[in-house]
Amino acid sequence: MDDDRPDSGSQDAQGKAAARLEQLKRRRQRLADGEPATAETAAAAAAHARESMTRAVAAHASAAQRHDDAVLAHERAASIHAMAAERSAPGRGLVHRESAEVHLNAADDEHNAAVDARDLAENPEH
Repeated sequence: MDDDRPDSGSQDAQGKAAARLEQLKRRRQRLADGEPATAETAAAAAAHARESMTRAVAAHASAAQRHDDAVLAHERAASIHAMAAERSAPGRGLVHRESAEVHLNAADDEHNAAVDARDLAENPEH
């Protein structure tokens, strides 16, 4: 049976993110209402920001690797289609040549996505 629901790990992460968002909204409102910021709350916010940045950098690095893997898969598929086109009967290789081109274009797209993700991992401040 197909199940489009995210796995429990994803649901846990979404739940934690939603809870943190609500916590931040309540804190912003208290600050807006005049509650003073303390050194403790400022330190906690800075620690959370560092943790968030670390997670974001790791996520972008992981995404870059997945895009690199996709590049290799598309290049392999393009190669297989090119070989199939060469081995096809005369006049029957067009579909394979077109498929090879589609995979090469997809490999280029994945490469560009990998470069972008790697740039975000290496330069998270922009």
